[in-house]
Amino acid sequence: MYGVDVTKVRADDLDKKILAAVRAAPGVLVLELGCGSGVQSVRLAQAGARVVAVDIDKCGPLVQGDQVRFLRGDVRNINMLIPKGQFDICLFQRTIHYLRYEEARVVLTHLKTMVKDRLYISVSGLESDIGRAYSDAAKPVYARFTKLSEPDAETFSIHEPLCLYTPEEFMVLLQESGWEIEELWVSAFGNIKAVCT
Repeated sequence: MYGVDVTKVRADDLDKKILAAVRAAPGVLVLELGCGSGVQSVRLAQAGARVVAVDIDKCGPLVQGDQVRFLRGDVRNINMLIPKGQFDICLFQRTIHYLRYEEARVVLTHLKTMVKDRLYISVSGLESDIGRAYSDAAKPVYARFTKLSEPDAETFSIHEPLCLYTPEEFMVLLQESGWEIEELWVSAFGNIKAVCT
């Protein structure tokens, strides 16, 4: 698992938004990318969704049932992992910053063909705690992809390269990928979140 699995501790504002959407439409099919331990996937199932959850590391230590299916794989290969998937909603929380800008654009463009209704997505921002000493900050976003300093990597449990974003850059990425932004905001922690159609 990359980074700290925040969902084990709490559901944040984006997690709560998708849970509310699922409660309002029981039986929806949700794709969660970068599910970590699977805690949010289980919450979504308990709220009434059917969930397919994907993570690069072993995920889903919680009991699987008819409502939740866990897959191990890299989101870069989503078209091979789920070749004919058609989902109502997608949650892509705390993951896309592990991809280079162009990789993120390709994945998001493909997701647009798989998701009928909404995308709930977040990314770490340049103004977040993670970004405060980010060495690629001055580079253009398409060239930004580096590891954190060793002390920061230890603090945040992130040892993989990252592409961090400004809100404007994240907005452009989403729009270039074919998504319409319904709502975009920056959290108190400097993370950028959006709901797209």
